[in-house]
Amino acid sequence: MKAYFGDIDINSLDIPVDKEYPGKNNDVGRRYFLNILHSVKNIGVKRPIIVRENEVLIGGARVRAVKHLGHKTISAIVFSSTNIPNLRKIKSYDELLKISRLSELIVTEDLFKHRN
Repeated sequence: MKAYFGDIDINSLDIPVDKEYPGKNNDVGRRYFLNILHSVKNIGVKRPIIVRENEVLIGGARVRAVKHLGHKTISAIVFSSTNIPNLRKIKSYDELLKISRLSELIVTEDLFKHRN
């Protein structure tokens, strides 16, 4: 599996929703979504979402917000077992952290093998 970065079509994404998700059927979920929606509308998406193949792992609320606002794409880090030619390949863990704007991201596969 390799890591890529770039803008992807939001309609190509699967956003899993489980029973514990504080979605639009309760006040907490509605308030959370409205806060995300307001933020995206006013300042944009500051951190890319995290995707494995087409499944959103981190950032489902951001995807819903940009979709609601009529956007067609969103910035994403995509972990994929196939090459994605229209996205830039991420070459190192440090680059992954810089792009994601996270201090740590646990990657369960050896994506960044060092070449001798």
